[in-house]
Amino acid sequence: MLRRVIRDPHADTLDARGAELERIVQESRAAPPVDGFAYLVKFQNAGAKLVQAVFWEYQFTESANPQNVTHRRFRCNVKIKPEQGKDLQIFSLGGPSDVISVKSLAKGSGNQFQETVIIDRVEYADGSFWQRKDWTFDVAKLTSKATSGREARMPMCRGF
Repeated sequence: MLRRVIRDPHADTLDARGAELERIVQESRAAPPVDGFAYLVKFQNAGAKLVQAVFWEYQFTESANPQNVTHRRFRCNVKIKPEQGKDLQIFSLGGPSDVISVKSLAKGSGNQFQETVIIDRVEYADGSFWQRKDWTFDVAKLTSKATSGREARMPMCRGF
């Protein structure tokens, strides 16, 4: 069955079309919130060489169960000049632990974890590197590449 639709003559005004476009833009900007965790660390280059990449991990040890240790590993392409520091932050959906004991939950929201930052590898602009002796590059499952011009200006971190 066909039905005749009567169009609103005011719907085609410039003001109405502008208001509809503005509503669509505002709606597109209102992205749904994503729960996650921000990992923040300040690196200080105490050496004489220009740092170009840092492999590091945030280690969480559950206070009530020290055998429960979780690692969140990251690689940051970042230039840090000698005797300078840089704050780096990365957002991750992965939190401190996937499993937590009931004893920790009973303590409330206090210190459920001991947090430690471990530097695994530092790559320098001259092609040399420093690496923690009990860490292997295979853990990263990445290929180390020189930073591009854009990456050199903007710190970029990735989890692995």
